[in-house]
Amino acid sequence: MRIVPAPTGLQPVSSPDAELLEFVIHPGETVRLKVVAERNGFKGPIPFGREDSGRNLPFGTYIDNIGLNGLLITQQSSEREFFVTCDPVTEPQSRLFHLRTTAAGGAASQPVMLHVRRKE
Repeated sequence: MRIVPAPTGLQPVSSPDAELLEFVIHPGETVRLKVVAERNGFKGPIPFGREDSGRNLPFGTYIDNIGLNGLLITQQSSEREFFVTCDPVTEPQSRLFHLRTTAAGGAASQPVMLHVRRKE
């Protein structure tokens, strides 16, 4: 699994060819990203959890707008857009974060760097 830019969402500040994608979010913003799963024959749904979907997110940021089933790639799909919200009082910081699933024995996405920066 990997986290990638959503076509109409937040674009990375690092090169798309970089080993580690880096994104910048500002306090008070909600941004769109996408998770892509290579199913390798797995046919079931891929759940990432509910309010705890994002692992190691910067303090004050969270996965948002997840719906009743949480962040979930349905069995008919291999990708899902998701939202990250940064609380208006979040202090500047940088953290690697990832998504983790319990499907098919468990797997985690490659981490991406999320920088919280104040608008200038």
